[in-house]
Amino acid sequence: MTPSDKIDQLIAKTTDWRGKTLAAVRKAILSANKEIVEEWKWMGSP
Repeated sequence: MTPSDKIDQLIAKTTDWRGKTLAAVRKAILSANKEIVEEWKWMGSP
């Protein structure tokens, strides 16, 4: 599973305003620079 897939899953399971906000911010960032590479750094909350 790619980091982008993991982020997609996180957004999908966060069904309140946080998921919508995260999706909107992610879309804006990725559209600003097509060379951005998404990474997944954490396994969960510390």
